[in-house]
Amino acid sequence: RREEKIMASTNREFRNLLLEAVDEALSILGETSKSAIFFFIKEKFGLRKEAIPHNLEEFSNALRTIFGDTGCFFLEEQILNRLYARLGLIYQKRPNQNFSECIRTVYELLHRE
Repeated sequence: RREEKIMASTNREFRNLLLEAVDEALSILGETSKSAIFFFIKEKFGLRKEAIPHNLEEFSNALRTIFGDTGCFFLEEQILNRLYARLGLIYQKRPNQNFSECIRTVYELLHRE
């Protein structure tokens, strides 16, 4: 039981760090733009900010719809750089992985036993 609580706490912590990285990365567009993006994603895609860690593909698709491939890639790279930095790691793009796979990779790296 104790191990489950520790793992849940770690999962929650990771989700919070991911949300902070998303928030910080979108902030480069300005606070008003960031708020508008979260609102649009919620209204058009039914994806609340808090649900992003559980719906990475949908979030990525929403960014692609809003910003196109280039803008989406740029923002995803910003998010990944910030997430890795928060975890004390250096992000290096893996050419054969998409955004959600990169996040899954770092999550699994942190949860190896």
